[in-house]
Amino acid sequence: SHSYRTSVDMGCTRLSEQQVLQTVLDMRVDWPGTCYDMLRRNCCHFSDEVCRKLGLGSVPFWTTNLAGAGAAVKGAYDDAVDAL
Repeated sequence: SHSYRTSVDMGCTRLSEQQVLQTVLDMRVDWPGTCYDMLRRNCCHFSDEVCRKLGLGSVPFWTTNLAGAGAAVKGAYDDAVDAL
């Protein structure tokens, strides 16, 4: 289960309200719910992309750090299984 940790202030975008709305609407194509992956494509990854598209930079490393470590372990496991 998920436990809320903290908010991260990413600053203010210079985009207009309409530009922000269009950015989010455009992202629907690349971020359908069916492509969710707990380790490689989760809400933290989505938030990071939103922030970058809004010109705010990337979210702090620690927000995706655990998922990245898990993805690396899963990748190594999958490679080992494929090698058998």
